[in-house]
Amino acid sequence: MKNPALQFVRGGQIFLYTTKMMIQVIQRIFLWSLLGFAILFVGLLLYSSHGPLKILTVQYYSQFLSFVGLENKPVWSTLTAKQYLIVPKIQQAVVTAESLIVQNASSALITSSIIYLILIFIFTKFFFRKGEKYSKDKFVSGTRLAKNHKEVIRAVKALNRGASEIHLFGKIPIPKRSEFQGFFFHGSTGSGKTQAIMHLLDQIRKLGEPAIIYDKECTIKPYFFNEKTDFELNPLSNRCANWDLWKECPNSSVLETIAEYLIPKSLRSSDPFWIDSARTIFSDLAWTIKANPDKNAVYLLKLLLNLPIEEMQAILENTAAGGLISPDNIKMALSIKAIVATYTKSLRFLDGLEGPKFSIQNWIRDTVENKKNSWLFITSRSKYHKSIKPLLSLWLGLAMYGIQNLTPHTGKRVWLVMDELASLHHLDMLSETLADIRKFGGCTAIGVQSISQLKFLYGPDEAMAIADLLNTSIYFRSPTAYTAKLAAADLGEQIIEEVRESQSYGPNSVRDGNTIGSQRVTRKTVEAAEIMQLDDLNCYLKLLGSPPIAKIADKYIERKQIAESLIERPLDFDALEKINITAKKIHNNPGVDKYIKKIQAREKKANLIATQPELLEKKKPAKNKKPPVAKKTVAKSEALEKELV
Repeated sequence: MKNPALQFVRGGQIFLYTTKMMIQVIQRIFLWSLLGFAILFVGLLLYSSHGPLKILTVQYYSQFLSFVGLENKPVWSTLTAKQYLIVPKIQQAVVTAESLIVQNASSALITSSIIYLILIFIFTKFFFRKGEKYSKDKFVSGTRLAKNHKEVIRAVKALNRGASEIHLFGKIPIPKRSEFQGFFFHGSTGSGKTQAIMHLLDQIRKLGEPAIIYDKECTIKPYFFNEKTDFELNPLSNRCANWDLWKECPNSSVLETIAEYLIPKSLRSSDPFWIDSARTIFSDLAWTIKANPDKNAVYLLKLLLNLPIEEMQAILENTAAGGLISPDNIKMALSIKAIVATYTKSLRFLDGLEGPKFSIQNWIRDTVENKKNSWLFITSRSKYHKSIKPLLSLWLGLAMYGIQNLTPHTGKRVWLVMDELASLHHLDMLSETLADIRKFGGCTAIGVQSISQLKFLYGPDEAMAIADLLNTSIYFRSPTAYTAKLAAADLGEQIIEEVRESQSYGPNSVRDGNTIGSQRVTRKTVEAAEIMQLDDLNCYLKLLGSPPIAKIADKYIERKQIAESLIERPLDFDALEKINITAKKIHNNPGVDKYIKKIQAREKKANLIATQPELLEKKKPAKNKKPPVAKKTVAKSEALEKELV
């Protein structure tokens, strides 16, 4: 507990020192203002009463000469002092002069008093500014936090590149053409991320530009979906377009691309052989049956799951996949089929789709070239999301692939908006794709709940590469310290001249003093704690280039719902479950390699992480708890045995 007497002495000394300094400053202001008042009063009086003062001066001078006996001495032209004092007209002028001087003195006094008060105000303001100047930190370099969003607007308009017609939150323009360099929306669930994305969609719809929107929970579709012009891809929706695998593939190389997005590589899998083999079998078998008039996705899936190894090898005998499916190595064949079954079973939900066959690439080409105001919604719902996730990832991958096939440098824009990117599968070479599609008019907006989700799904390096390609960042609340620190680091640092003030006091007033100094320091422009404590719909906005960071307080907008979020189409769930059971039997076959089952377990974990990012929070390792050498050796031996098995 601190000493109360010491606290009393410290508080008293500081109070007395501050009071003494304040009295000293007030005295100086009073004296300087009083001096100014006197000078001003005399000046005004002399200026306004020059003639009367001259008459009175001669009058008093004449009286003095008469008093000392020199009344015959001339005082005004040829008039003597005696004559000046007895001439009636002159004395009348003297009386008038006295009256004028009194009036002018009153006016000068009032005017001087007003100016005196103004001088006190000026001196006080001057000292306040002087004190503020020496107590305020000075910005040197780095990123800055704007006082308000108007400062950001002025900064954007002052750029050499100018401002774009795209406005974030409906009020802040972005630097011209920076939309091609991507948007990154980051924030915990319910913090306002989707609302900000819908503000951007308002701008896109107003400009009549095409967009592909991934809407995981159908929260965007009800407010933007136009039944006359827009399309939806969701195998559970009654409005799902009849997407056709072979209409999407003019050649076998596109099928290989489809296989890459449908069967993703696991970041935590050390051996790519199994995934590459599964992709090869899928693409070769799909290309082999392209001439079959009865082909469809479910037919292909049944071939992949139900065909015995011998029959599948016979079909694929003259393809690259022929050597991978062999009765001579049944364990390898079963393991590859297990990988195929894990990801391709989502195709079963395409059963029963009706209408004209739909191709994502053809839609992109037709919409962009003919300048149609058409959007493509790729939607989902939580209760089925895990089952259809490979299919959704495939469609998003094809959308990016389709943008890359457009004519480069046309100036036309096509938007790719992916809210909750981490809820999809790992999309191969996503960072390179995001870097390339801007050359073809692609503008990307990505939303995630936590950068940790991207790190888990893509690895630290790829996740940061993705974030680096998105030059406009919008950070909403991050409730955990780990993600808030990452957001604060991305908002940058600033170098400032930090002012430091110290006071000294003692029994003798000689020891009293106040010292002000400065030191150059580097600190975060926005602290992690501030990001953790943001209210809903509040965020920090970092634009491309030099504009300062803005703290935005958005407002919730009541939107009119123009479409149903999701009307499920009738599905034969018994038939779907039969296919699912077949896939599970393949998974659980004793001949399947244990390594493959580990990949499947990791896939389940990835699904869980996508919905619960807080599970990724790093646990602090226990300090000074190193295992003994003997135990460490045993642990290594056990790990080697497991790897060999």
